[in-house]
Amino acid sequence: MGIWGAKLYQDDLALDIKEEYIGKLERGLDNQKALEEVIKENEESLEDDVEKTVFWLALADTMWKVGRLTQEVKQKALQIINKEENLKIWKEQGSKREYEIRKEELNKLREKLNSPMPKEKQLCKKEKKLSSNRQKSKWNIGDTYAYQLKSEKAKELGLYKRYLIFRKIADRKEKTRDIPGIVYIQITKTEQLPQNVEEINRLEYIIMSNMGNVRHEYRTKINGMTQRCMKEELIYLGNYLDIETPDDEYVKEQEIDIELWLWKQINSYFIESSIKLGTNKKPVYYEVDPKNISDSHVRFLMRVRHYEKVLKIIPPEGAIVKDDPLLYIALIDSMMIGGFVKNPVGGVGETVKQEAYRRIEELRNIINKRTEKEEQLQVLNELEDKIRKFNNGL
Repeated sequence: MGIWGAKLYQDDLALDIKEEYIGKLERGLDNQKALEEVIKENEESLEDDVEKTVFWLALADTMWKVGRLTQEVKQKALQIINKEENLKIWKEQGSKREYEIRKEELNKLREKLNSPMPKEKQLCKKEKKLSSNRQKSKWNIGDTYAYQLKSEKAKELGLYKRYLIFRKIADRKEKTRDIPGIVYIQITKTEQLPQNVEEINRLEYIIMSNMGNVRHEYRTKINGMTQRCMKEELIYLGNYLDIETPDDEYVKEQEIDIELWLWKQINSYFIESSIKLGTNKKPVYYEVDPKNISDSHVRFLMRVRHYEKVLKIIPPEGAIVKDDPLLYIALIDSMMIGGFVKNPVGGVGETVKQEAYRRIEELRNIINKRTEKEEQLQVLNELEDKIRKFNNGL
């Protein structure tokens, strides 16, 4: 759902409630039946504190205008209006002007609901159309927008007047009133906007999360982006469904685990964080101890990257742990770091140790064919000694 202003019906949910209720009356339902159906069809919204507020205010206002406001709905709306905390979100996330507009809207609605209700209006059936504002509030999958960085933080980080490129790739399954859904974010190298799909494909993707320097995530969710943001702060570039994505991307299975940012953080914490992690073409790696990583698979990948770097050996594409000596020793090393590990070889007992020695010898044979080998052989000797001394109680 989208919100593009502080007035009561500058909100998709409020418009939904108005249209649903009026539509039921136009189909011939009596007031009580129409009310019951609207409540039943919006049970999820009534479980959300923010959406529940919008629901009862819009419903009370609509019912009053058509001369059918019940005492129950009136009291629910007045209770909401009289709670100062219902203005809190506008004070924290909106501008001072938006806060004042919302406050005025609630005062006007309170006065209206306490005034004599107009006579019951006769409603005839007619075709309903979405308002132009609601049509504009949609962000379809593939829709791509640009946002120019002009803050002091952008200047400080050397990003001034460059563009962030937001592209929606999925709708959010969780209940939300935000417009974007799940997005990728790219960044331009200059102050020039990309003009076509080829230029967008050449842009770098900002890394959202990089656990252990091995698990690169690029998808994110953004809260607080409204219709006003889209209209005043973003530039629509077009709809692109076939943009190339990073080869090293890790996609989380659960949507709820995807990184989430507030729109108001874009010019501060977000761009500072993005600089720290870098992009798919220029990742920034930071020092991290595998012992501090709770995810056992990440620890394994960290040791794989370590041995690839120091031994200068890359496993074949598609190789599996049991068949490849480097992957095997990386797994054993990650298991000795500690913590629960899902693995295909079992615990580090004597049988697994003997297999590890055999794999280390395979790697020695590869390295011994090189002219410069002392450093790599020393790494293998140290690992072999570590395995020999390891005792996990098996």
